[in-house]
Amino acid sequence: MVNFDIDSKTLRKVLETMGSVATEVALNFNSSGLSVKAMNTERTAMLSLEVSKEAFQTYNGITDGTVGESTGIDVTKAMGSIRMFSPSDVVSVSIEKGKITFKSAGLRMSQPAIDPGLLTVPKIPSLSHNNWAVLEANELMKIINATRMVSQTVTMLLLPDAFTVKAVGDVVDETIEASLPRTSLKELVGQGLAKSTHATELVSSFLKNVSDFGDIKISLATDYPFKMDAKTMGGKISVAYVVAPRISETDS
Repeated sequence: MVNFDIDSKTLRKVLETMGSVATEVALNFNSSGLSVKAMNTERTAMLSLEVSKEAFQTYNGITDGTVGESTGIDVTKAMGSIRMFSPSDVVSVSIEKGKITFKSAGLRMSQPAIDPGLLTVPKIPSLSHNNWAVLEANELMKIINATRMVSQTVTMLLLPDAFTVKAVGDVVDETIEASLPRTSLKELVGQGLAKSTHATELVSSFLKNVSDFGDIKISLATDYPFKMDAKTMGGKISVAYVVAPRISETDS
């Protein structure tokens, strides 16, 4: 049995972040907190989410030295339940005997747990890209939203002195490009040119759920998966998002 208390706003953010990749995910609880690894059905995007036990108001059922417990959850159903609570409500969650229960302010809702053995838990690739930029997630979200107006793909480029995002439409001269110089970035590390093209929707679906996290780190290597890392609540919640490249990209 696992049970914990967490404020509704934080729980909603955790569920929304998981839901950006999959509707059914395996939750792995251990003495450090909650760990989630998920992949979309197209196998083009993967997510690794870590929620430290310090992010919970109470966290019971898992002690040091124990293997931990795993269960599967239907994220869409859980989100439907959490929307019934106010952001300031503290939600008590219990997982026992194949059932997940949410309780707060006199309201109690339950849903069946999913056998985690039926769910795919991906192995997140270890990427050690030598090119990355750090900027505000909200700023990147605005740029990605703009590129959606002209194309279903977005190209990111990292140079020693700038981070550039651009999209090229099907109509002649229809382009959107945003180039952020080193001075406007929180951090920029570049060793030559790194360029990669990705489905705009994949990038956008993740960013809309972490746009209020603060800073986001973008790591690139030409024609390799690119990675986005973000943290919130003083590092108590951290998430990494890996997206496969569109190898068939054309220079623009």
